Amino acid sequence: MLFQKNILRKYLATLPAERIDAAWSTFQSYFLNADIQQNILQSKEEQFQEGFLRELFVKVLGYTLNPSPDFNLITEQKNETNSKKADGAILIDGKVVGIIELKDHKTPDLSKVETQAFGYKNQHPDARLVVISNFEKLRLYIDNTVEHIEWNLFTLKEQEFREMYLCLAFEQVKQETALKMKQESVSSEDQITKALYKDYSQFKRAAGEINGTQASRLRESSQPTAAGEGTQASRLRDSSQPTAAGEGTQASRLRDSSQPT
Repeated sequence: MLFQKNILRKYLATLPAERIDAAWSTFQSYFLNADIQQNILQSKEEQFQEGFLRELFVKVLGYTLNPSPDFNLITEQKNETNSKKADGAILIDGKVVGIIELKDHKTPDLSKVETQAFGYKNQHPDARLVVISNFEKLRLYIDNTVEHIEWNLFTLKEQEFREMYLCLAFEQVKQETALKMKQESVSSEDQITKALYKDYSQFKRAAGEINGTQASRLRESSQPTAAGEGTQASRLRDSSQPTAAGEGTQASRLRDSSQPT
């Protein structure tokens, strides 16, 4: 999971209601339209790339596409060290902070695009966001491919839309909202891990003390006391050796029986 649920809820509560309601209405009218969905499924990658960026990123998420003045979204962004191009890029103060790689519906498994997309990202030192989409599904990665969050644009519910808007709307990207949520989620996980380790250490120490006490009691119960040993040995000696008085009486009786009257 890219974000902890409690962290996500905290940031969702900060979204401006009127702006996100308007964005949701615009999104519904286009991406949840069955006829448009069918046309998108039949479109080739090159046919709909710019249309996708315009309909989702410009009209819904608030970006400005080149060549409009003060643009923050560009198509066919070249790498800094070679001639390869990402399908799109998000700019902040002229620097690439996000890479967008688009495929058509013939690429249902977006994981197969990760290597290509991150190859572009690695050419831009300020890029931390990677977006991969086949026009139906859309994934967001932060920094690496370990975790991601995915949305299905054709079946998106309002709550899911709010989460996508929170992560990808231009104003949110400018404020680094997704990056902050991930950092706080990682910090929260670290705190949970430390707390669990502390509880485990205390349990282990307590268990060791209990085991030590039990072992001591077992040793004590298995070893008789010195006084008990002495008494037992004395009784054994007494039972195996007749008394002097008894020996004298017995000898006297034998002599009497061996002599005639």
